[in-house]
Amino acid sequence: MTQEGSRAGMTGGGASGGAKAEPAPLVPRHVVAMETALRLEHAALFTLSQAPASDADLRPVADALGKAIVATCSGFEGSPDPLHGVRDAAVAIDEALRGLESAAEIDPPLREVSAWLDNARGWLLVAEERHSRVMPTAIEPTPLFGTSEEPRLHHIPRTSLSPALRVADPNPPAPPPAAPVERKKPTSIDELDAAVAELKAASDERKKRRARELMVRLKMEELARRKPLPDEVPPGFIKPRSVALTRERFIEQRARECFEEIAMVGMQRAPLLGDPWRTASFLERRLLASIDAIAALGPVALASLEPLVLDAPAKDPSRGFAIAMIAGCFFGRDTLAAAERVLRHLGPLDPEVARSVAGALKLVPHPDLAHMLRAWTSDPNAGVRAIAFDVLSYRGLITPDEIVSAARDPEAVVAAVGLVAAGIARVDELDELCARGLEHEDPAVREATYLAMIVGGSTHAADRVERELKGPYEDRALLPLALGASLRHAETIAERLELAPTKARIAAAGWAGSPRAFPGLLAALDSDDPEIALAAALALDRITGAGLIEQVHVPPEHIDVSEDVDDPEMGEPTEPSLARKVSDPRDLPSDGAPDRMHLPTVKRARWEQYFAAEPSRYAAQLRYRRGIGYSPNTSLTELDRFPLVAQERRNLQRELIIRTGEHVRFDPHDFVVVQERTLPEWAPHANRASSIPGSWSRPARQRS
Repeated sequence: MTQEGSRAGMTGGGASGGAKAEPAPLVPRHVVAMETALRLEHAALFTLSQAPASDADLRPVADALGKAIVATCSGFEGSPDPLHGVRDAAVAIDEALRGLESAAEIDPPLREVSAWLDNARGWLLVAEERHSRVMPTAIEPTPLFGTSEEPRLHHIPRTSLSPALRVADPNPPAPPPAAPVERKKPTSIDELDAAVAELKAASDERKKRRARELMVRLKMEELARRKPLPDEVPPGFIKPRSVALTRERFIEQRARECFEEIAMVGMQRAPLLGDPWRTASFLERRLLASIDAIAALGPVALASLEPLVLDAPAKDPSRGFAIAMIAGCFFGRDTLAAAERVLRHLGPLDPEVARSVAGALKLVPHPDLAHMLRAWTSDPNAGVRAIAFDVLSYRGLITPDEIVSAARDPEAVVAAVGLVAAGIARVDELDELCARGLEHEDPAVREATYLAMIVGGSTHAADRVERELKGPYEDRALLPLALGASLRHAETIAERLELAPTKARIAAAGWAGSPRAFPGLLAALDSDDPEIALAAALALDRITGAGLIEQVHVPPEHIDVSEDVDDPEMGEPTEPSLARKVSDPRDLPSDGAPDRMHLPTVKRARWEQYFAAEPSRYAAQLRYRRGIGYSPNTSLTELDRFPLVAQERRNLQRELIIRTGEHVRFDPHDFVVVQERTLPEWAPHANRASSIPGSWSRPARQRS
């Protein structure tokens, strides 16, 4: 597959924005074979890297596996000689299998790794048969160009990246038994005391010798791990004021600065509450400029990035975003392989790691990404499968069969992704998948099921979700119901709010837009919980657009107001903050000063004064948003002009799908330039469905 053809296959709408799932392109068998072999090699290397130290020496096996991975990456199409790459990979796997044969006698669980490698070798034979009869079509490196507003694929001349994963050193050999010492049997008390003193002195000397040997060994290991500087002085001597850096060392330092810049931008790219979403463009330009700088620094810079993640003292999800973002912007299957190794090292079941790595893979232009993700869909790790289905869905590359497979997955983290995609793509099996989801006990799967039912137009969806309000998953059902509510459902939400104001009920009332919720929202303003009062003010402002803005004190670490539902109270003590965990108990830090932001007022008197001034403005039977009768045009205006957080804008996208029955691919995670290019495509659909402002009706969606 040529670079241009692969890139063309990566275009298309994302299911997160409501794209219809298209049939998957026919993937050649040799591509599937190469991807499967590489996945098995990575699984084997990662397993060896996690194995505890034992008497088996796994270092030769790891070296052979590293050679196999490098050769396999060189065997993908677009390489100068893929046939030699496949054959070299098979030879390296044979070498690793020989080493594992002896290691498995000491550590029997390693036999499973041998089975994986034997399977990988079989897949390499499939690719070798194809490469042996087809002339290679190598893709020549292209000149470097600066990136403007969207990620660019850089192709620089270089060798394949080598894995940076390491295995534990084997246990040191047991010391030989000490030769027996013939001692004269004491015949008096004085001789006995002298013998005891001699034995004690010998024991103390042995302890001191072992301590010295341990210190020397640890020092030598430390010196071996770090790369010495040129002309480095021995320990104990005065270091010169400055040391000249080699060219490679200088490039590595500059690459690290760019890498940390990308990691920082990955964390801060999404706008916070009150920030216009277009302001993220300057951060995106900084991110792209850092990737361009790494491309300009060349192969040394690219090869130095993987150890920055694997050798870090803590597993940092932001570094996972950085390595995946960079890897997806450089041509070559080996760069994506480095991102996969980092993902497995960080732990794909960690929600933050999954969110960071998947967030980067959703944006990159790499031509081999779709093939790698499809290989991940059969991975034993549920976190890897969930990321694969999520990114395929986002990029509009997922097929109906893959959606159904994900939704039926026994692991909740995968099923939740599949259910959301099933609702937006409106697959034929939607009703059956939703029925399965309603029997699931995981809260995330339940919420995904409710959203799939409402967005997908499942039979009597809103009524079925409404019944969930009386069960333990009420907080998960409220927002999906509010997005697709009729007048009766909005009244139900208002009644639940009057019973007890919770953040989930308040947020749902704000999205539903019924004036019948005003009494409950006004009562919530009097809450002693500042978060409840602020949520009520935001909901009132969403319905009325009154503009009653003042400087509000926001509790520390609660700036990012989103629609995420808090975990239910289980009667357990709350988790202390990290600052309190690591601080001295005698000098604990305070909870911090509240942040100050310009937000809707939480003073009930001002809101009552506002409603008293216009007592007949809001009709109880209509739906309102920002002070006017709701129509899809209102959602489009909010999506375009209002300073909302990413989750609120994603809810608006789903609301447009529900209220228009149409689809335009859009997601707030995209680069700003992509969002600006996509938003005008919603205008004709929103205009056509906006003839009756304030109406609760919505068109029936047709299955794809």
